[in-house]
Amino acid sequence: TDLYAQGNFSYDSKKSGGITVSHLRFGENKIQSTYLIKEADFVACHNQAYVHQYELLKGLKKGGTFLLNCIWNEEELDDHLPAKMKRYIAENDIKFYTINATEIGARIGLGTRINMVMQSAFFNLAKVIPIEDAEKYLKESIVQAYGNKGEHVVKMNYDAVDEGIRSVI
Repeated sequence: TDLYAQGNFSYDSKKSGGITVSHLRFGENKIQSTYLIKEADFVACHNQAYVHQYELLKGLKKGGTFLLNCIWNEEELDDHLPAKMKRYIAENDIKFYTINATEIGARIGLGTRINMVMQSAFFNLAKVIPIEDAEKYLKESIVQAYGNKGEHVVKMNYDAVDEGIRSVI
């Protein structure tokens, strides 16, 4: 795209199953300096257990967007979300969305690998670029990354993109 991007990532010491915090910035002007984001427009949580372990919404701007990957239906969501989180969402006009990327990944054959589902959901909600462009670029990246693993792997990841775009609630 014509946009500039910058990403800073911090990883847990665990190789698998650890927490990763990604600070992503996009802009029309060249990004000259590196720093972590203190006020985010968008926060996503890929693991529902984290709602009890971390202050996920700390730093999310008023009117920002929060995406939670969870297996909970609406009633269970009301039971499981901490009161402090619900209050922050209400008091700060947070646009709150859920997706069951866990079920999607399992159903389409990717197992616990939900990254492509969550990436496409991000682009659908964040509106950084038109969703049609994001879908095209994601699918091009899938061919580059997984093309040598066969058509079946490429198709599963294409399905992950399609499902991530249409499954956000």
